Amino acid sequence: MSAKVTWSVIKFPEDNDAVEAVPSRWLVGNKCKWPPYPPNSKKLIEAIEKSEMPSETWQEFTIIPFRNNIYDDYEAVSLPDPPPEPAFIQKLINNVEDSSSLQGAIDSDSYQDINPNGSSSKFMAPSPICRKTQKVRNDQQPTYIEVQQPMLDKNCDKTVVHTLETPNQKEIGVKDVYNLLLRLTRKQELLQLVVTDIKESLIKMETVLLRNHQVDVETGDAESISLKFNLPIDGVEKLKEFEAYFIENEKAFKKAVHEVSQLGGKHLYDFIYRAGRTLITNSFASKFSYLGKRQKESFKILKMNNLLIESAMHLHKQATVKDVEVEISKWLKRAAERAKNEKE
Repeated sequence: MSAKVTWSVIKFPEDNDAVEAVPSRWLVGNKCKWPPYPPNSKKLIEAIEKSEMPSETWQEFTIIPFRNNIYDDYEAVSLPDPPPEPAFIQKLINNVEDSSSLQGAIDSDSYQDINPNGSSSKFMAPSPICRKTQKVRNDQQPTYIEVQQPMLDKNCDKTVVHTLETPNQKEIGVKDVYNLLLRLTRKQELLQLVVTDIKESLIKMETVLLRNHQVDVETGDAESISLKFNLPIDGVEKLKEFEAYFIENEKAFKKAVHEVSQLGGKHLYDFIYRAGRTLITNSFASKFSYLGKRQKESFKILKMNNLLIESAMHLHKQATVKDVEVEISKWLKRAAERAKNEKE
């Protein structure tokens, strides 16, 4: 059984964020295969409408999909339900039908009048209105156009005023107006998708800005630790200075938590590895164990330990204090090995 044919609404960021509906089979991940047909050509339109099977030779372009962007019918793309027929369109249809009935009566050779007594009398239809045309120069146009002017025919006792007609004038029917409304509605739906996408991006940006602003308010003018200290720390005296600074300055500690968390990490140990080597050298870290066993200094009692724990939990929201302590302990155990590798 063949796969169901669908179309997807996507955005091409490399083409000024152009939005297009394409067959879903043309999409591979965040790429869209595109046929080598001229833009807006009949062949390209048919390839999209008929969901032509993509070829290996087609070019690929980066795309951004929209939410709820898949449709089963190309004609209904971005328009789940056809809009109800507008009132003024129905009025146009009624007027056309009334005009057709009236024209049929006029064009007939005769019509019958029903008298109150039930008898009918036959009358001949009136003869066509007399009309003449003349050439009138239009100063706004470089050529002559034919304009119907009010003329009095000596053989006709009526004067008739006619509207302007041009040789290239095309009659616009009700179906043309309705199709135009469908296209406009479809464009409106596509624009709404783009606006929704932009709105979500702005909300994310606003969230980040508010979070950074909150950190700035809480920390005030606290100096960055990368500027305050010559990191990484490699001796006892620098460590004492580091510890004393954060014990006395809580605002600076909060800013340091935010700053260290920006180092990132795919998982918890990856973050501890990146943050640890930024704060303290492997050689100096090898003199510590987490609980101070095996004749080593205790790392747990340091303010630096608290900085690593809070930074890790700020970055990895699901992590617990125990989780972070386990990873710090692992990192300290391997400090001597890393220091040895650095010397080689």
